[in-house]
Amino acid sequence: MVHEKGEFTCSDSHELINHLGEQMVIKDFDLEVHMLVDELGNAIRVISIEDAGHAQVFGWTCEPQHVYFANGILHHNKIQPISSSAAANTG
Repeated sequence: MVHEKGEFTCSDSHELINHLGEQMVIKDFDLEVHMLVDELGNAIRVISIEDAGHAQVFGWTCEPQHVYFANGILHHNKIQPISSSAAANTG
């Protein structure tokens, strides 16, 4: 994703918070409608979204709000569901 302040690479299922405060995945991002949010709460225009091919990605969780800033843009991380087998092994 290239935006007016820079760019970043992520999976098409990566989640962001748009300028309306809505959580959404990159593949649903509409360049004519949606904008990103920077650290100051400013709306940032997206210039292009390009397929970066295949790469290894990593999942992680930040708590408690599951939002974080990376390269100056507000991101959201998915809450990973606990599998039933993992839940059975806890406690």
